[in-house]
Amino acid sequence: VRLAVVEALGTRNDMRAVEPLLRLLRTVTDNATRIAVMRTLDNLQDALAIPALLEILNSRDPELHRQAIFALRDFPEPSLVPVFIDALKDRDIVVRCQSAKALAQQRDLRALVPLLTALPREQAVDRDAIIAALGSLGHADAVEVILPALHNKRTARTAQDAVTRIVEQNRSNLTDSVLQRLCSLPDSVTQIDYERYGEIEETEISCISLRRTAEEETQRREVTS
Repeated sequence: VRLAVVEALGTRNDMRAVEPLLRLLRTVTDNATRIAVMRTLDNLQDALAIPALLEILNSRDPELHRQAIFALRDFPEPSLVPVFIDALKDRDIVVRCQSAKALAQQRDLRALVPLLTALPREQAVDRDAIIAALGSLGHADAVEVILPALHNKRTARTAQDAVTRIVEQNRSNLTDSVLQRLCSLPDSVTQIDYERYGEIEETEISCISLRRTAEEETQRREVTS
């Protein structure tokens, strides 16, 4: 019954529920109720919940630790950026992935260097989230680090999307060496997707438009130099 009430409060979008939910979060001990409360607080998106969620983020319980980052992820609160940056080094792959997604939404340049640092060491499942976050930031310095992922069959699509976004926003800030690499891109790269029941599907991701944009920028520089 308690779980049903907690979930119902989240669907009503009534901010009067925030303080009672926070009291419940601090007093109950069973994970199921605490997780339900965090999900409801995530739906309500009241900043009053942030301190309590940060406290649970430090929990040694993996289940609570994960749910706390899910609940914090969507808060449009700049003060959380250092928290998400620090969580990029978390031992839990889910926490790292959700932190990258949070930074993608925040679009705060404080995350640029930590994301660039995290990208080479991550597994493919995490790499997509980090590449997407770098694309969201839109900084030209990220292109050189993302480019190898364009030739990785597990990250090609996300890398192509991210590089395209950055080039469209910042083509004049790309270095000549990066432009040269973009001009050398093949017509397409291959993305592997794992379907249900373990089936593998290969998709060709076009690089022609991206290459053409780089060629146009190169020509423009040659004319103006």
